[in-house]
Amino acid sequence: MLRWLSEEGFQVKLIRAGLSDRREKAKFGEIITIRDPLKMHADVSGDGDTGMKVVQMSRKPNALRRWLSYVLLIPDPGIVWARRAMRHPLVLNACTGATWFLASSPPESVLIAASQLASRFGGRFVMDMRDGWLDEPIKPLLRTSALQRWREERLERKMIRNAHSVLVTSNHWKSRLSARYPHAAVKTAVLTNAYPRKTSAFTDNENKSAPESHPGVKRIRFLYAGRIFSSGPGRRIAYLLDPMLTFARTHTQIAEIIFLGDLIPEEEEALKRWNKRFNAVKWEITRIPGKPHNVAVTLMQEVDVLLLLSASNSAIPAKFFDYVSSEKPIFAAAPAGSSVASYGNEIKQFYGYAFEQPDTAHEVFRQLMNDVLSKSVTVTRPEKFEETYLKPKFLSLFQI
Repeated sequence: MLRWLSEEGFQVKLIRAGLSDRREKAKFGEIITIRDPLKMHADVSGDGDTGMKVVQMSRKPNALRRWLSYVLLIPDPGIVWARRAMRHPLVLNACTGATWFLASSPPESVLIAASQLASRFGGRFVMDMRDGWLDEPIKPLLRTSALQRWREERLERKMIRNAHSVLVTSNHWKSRLSARYPHAAVKTAVLTNAYPRKTSAFTDNENKSAPESHPGVKRIRFLYAGRIFSSGPGRRIAYLLDPMLTFARTHTQIAEIIFLGDLIPEEEEALKRWNKRFNAVKWEITRIPGKPHNVAVTLMQEVDVLLLLSASNSAIPAKFFDYVSSEKPIFAAAPAGSSVASYGNEIKQFYGYAFEQPDTAHEVFRQLMNDVLSKSVTVTRPEKFEETYLKPKFLSLFQI
């Protein structure tokens, strides 16, 4: 978004949290870092287009402190930073003469800051919701506390009312938001994520295949990117691994299942247990720690099959767009009728099943393996996720 606005001729000033107050030049304009009193955010360098590099870490996380801060600070602990940023001379100076105020959540506290700054300086507030707020909430307290939900619903209603336009990432999100606020439907637009742009690492490696650990033997290599069950409720890796293990027990094909990303200890232990079961049928689970995005995209190009797990009805995982862009077959488990399932129906290399119907998983995976081994996978790359399609939709919001 920063790059698109800059290319259109807008001068953009990005306000972000860090460990010290400062101003920096960027390709798109200027970066203003405002110190976070709670020290929850690391200091980073970079302009977001070429990648961000952590230069100083924030304080170590503490589960009890985090829980208490979510109980006491509405809508999230970021509100402490947001209120400081709204009054800071660097921010007030940057906002002078600004006509548009764009904020992306989560966290939702940034929406409050942008809305209030827009009101103070007579600008227009664009509310970009990369995830739902009250729908399928990420914060556990919103799922368990009626009081917390009531508090944040008041804030969400106010932000929607103040917004000149609202961005959501799927038609499902728009339907749910419009059902709650019918007056908001006319100013709510759907803007998904886009395919990744080709970087030097991507270009240099896109025609190279990874070396085989068993020369002369063709292994099928699967890759799963990201967290497993720690990134959201209802995510069970068994939805993917059960049908794969069933297939492995009745076929001689060997395979490697790569899990890419930084996992919590409980996820690591779960994979070790699964690996013992797969080792018995000469398949193996291997781990690759988290990599920069361009390196991860390159790895996706080098394997045979990508694995996707989604428990959300409305959200679309960011890696979905990386997966589709790789033009590799995707074995996916997602709720019936979900955003992932709906978009998957438009993609021929998408082999998905509804995890509410586990009996269908085995046949879907068998078909996938037959197509992979016979090299008969058909590929599509929908235009709707291309930057050339999404950029004009986004920029149209900034026309009066």
